[in-house]
Amino acid sequence: MRLPAANGMQGSGRGGTTRSGIFYGWRIVGGTFLIYFVSGGLFNTATVFFKALSADLGLSRGELSGVFSIGFLVAGASTPFWGRIADRHGARAAFLPGVVLTGLLCILISRVTGLVSLYAVYLLFTFGTAGISLVPISVVISNWFREKRGRAMGISYMGEGFGALVLVPVAGLLLASVGWRNAYVLSGLAVLLLLTPVAVWIKNRPADLGLAPDGRDPSPPDSGDSAAAPAAAAGETGFSRAEAVRTSTFRMVAVTWFVAMTPLMAVVLHQVPFLTDLGFSIEAASLAAGAIGGAGILGRLGFGLLSERYPICPIYAACYAMMGAGIASLWATQSLGIPGLLLYVTFFGIAVGGAFALAGLLAVDLFGLRAFGEIFGLLGLVATAGGAIGVTGAGLLFDAAGSYDSVFATCIALCAVATALMLLVRRPDADGAARRASQP
Repeated sequence: MRLPAANGMQGSGRGGTTRSGIFYGWRIVGGTFLIYFVSGGLFNTATVFFKALSADLGLSRGELSGVFSIGFLVAGASTPFWGRIADRHGARAAFLPGVVLTGLLCILISRVTGLVSLYAVYLLFTFGTAGISLVPISVVISNWFREKRGRAMGISYMGEGFGALVLVPVAGLLLASVGWRNAYVLSGLAVLLLLTPVAVWIKNRPADLGLAPDGRDPSPPDSGDSAAAPAAAAGETGFSRAEAVRTSTFRMVAVTWFVAMTPLMAVVLHQVPFLTDLGFSIEAASLAAGAIGGAGILGRLGFGLLSERYPICPIYAACYAMMGAGIASLWATQSLGIPGLLLYVTFFGIAVGGAFALAGLLAVDLFGLRAFGEIFGLLGLVATAGGAIGVTGAGLLFDAAGSYDSVFATCIALCAVATALMLLVRRPDADGAARRASQP
């Protein structure tokens, strides 16, 4: 017997399409797109406010990098927590508190007066942002889509790219016109007003509305349809957390993401300080940083679509190689000027967009949906540790050398290592992992 339609879904057509013929899951994609637009765009504004915070609070770049680094680490450490909530209670249970914490603490950042208060508020802020970020979004999209998961995630992840494209330049304009404190207040209010209704509205699984993934008709449980049975149970297949962490595949992916995130975050945070050091205005540097998000839109959608047709690991490796080329182009901007900057925006933006789009797809492809949120969260924690090292290390290297030359050279080398490591990732042995997990 088909499940009854939920309130507000009367008149849904075959396979869960609305009267307009659109599968309801695409509305969920739209909602997560908006969440990532705001949260991802807000995350990317840190590079815009970096020098203003440093000057106003009397902090060196190394000291301030340490704040962002530890904050990034806190966000990563909390991703298994938010992933577990999304797995067990639905993504909405993560989105709503994440929105409230992010909005209120964003406003409180405007009141900090020194290093200690900045640490206290910013660490809580980053904990909240993890609840409206990659892992819970990936969980809800993976629940709603199977065959079209790549394009659905790609579209959802494009929200972060559009957010950076729009909000980073806006942050630069706000910084120049009302100062960084008022800019943070306005940002916090925008988070609360825009995302609270979306977080309340999100539906966790298609079964909540009597639907099936990808818009297929739910098959009767007693119909004997053997082809439909695996699909009905798809949400419970795959590795448990204990099984996954004992595989060599998990360790290889973790190491690869750690290595790759180190240069990525170093450049993301320090790109605007570097460009303003070269003489670019804060508005122009912010526009370039926002354009990274714009180029990332192509990477998110393009690589998401490619993942539906080709093995993910070689595509992922290509992203890391492009990321290294982009960092080299940014470094060369010192001599090439605008052409180097354009190459940087293109290569780095597409590569980073693709890498983030493929992250959730790789995790679910290798380990399944059974404990996807927790497994993805643990992998994200390891990656975050690499990003934290990159953020702090770049600031300390700059303070020691007075330039970013050693930073960029190290980042390019790490991109090459990550490229090679990703090509070595292999699918895990499910039976062997289960046996190892059952051992005391």
